[in-house]
Amino acid sequence: MQFSAVETFDHKKTIAILSLILGSTFLFQPFSNLLKGISLPLLIISAILSVISFPRKPVEFVSAIALVLGYVCLLVPPLLAKFNFLQSFAFHLLVSGALAFAMTTTRKKTFELFTSAIVLCGVILLFQPNLLLKTFALPIILINVLMVSIVSPRKTTLERLWVVSIAVGLFFMCQPLWIEFYYSGFQILLGGTTGFVVISHR
Repeated sequence: MQFSAVETFDHKKTIAILSLILGSTFLFQPFSNLLKGISLPLLIISAILSVISFPRKPVEFVSAIALVLGYVCLLVPPLLAKFNFLQSFAFHLLVSGALAFAMTTTRKKTFELFTSAIVLCGVILLFQPNLLLKTFALPIILINVLMVSIVSPRKTTLERLWVVSIAVGLFFMCQPLWIEFYYSGFQILLGGTTGFVVISHR
């Protein structure tokens, strides 16, 4: 019985490593967008299996690097046109890094406050007149909503907050008063929906 448990544990490690290798290969290959699409679920599988089968510290370290690289790929290309190709890597790195880091970090309260502040910054970016700043808002909101929904111990409070966000997003999309509300409504709706789905399945 113990042997089968160890064998299963090793299988999880093997699948995590293979998913990481394949996901990274598919993500950084320049030939097919379909393969880039396949890389996202592979990286997510790798992140989840790594959390449950590898020691916490190495996973936390690697996922932190993925998060930093993801933010670099998100923020640098609009500022430096010759690095535009990096933007196609950003979302994949941010999602997989966010999942693994949020599930492994032991500094839950500090990280909850930090990610909540970043979500708020993302919402503020939605209402900036600068179009460049607006392009950063949605990925920043989604990634940090995902992380705060995983790490926060205040499940009921966050559930209510995400339901309110969904309602506000719907209202913004339907109101005829201010065009900026209309433009930001979908992002707020999507962020609230993401947070509610994640936290209601914890």
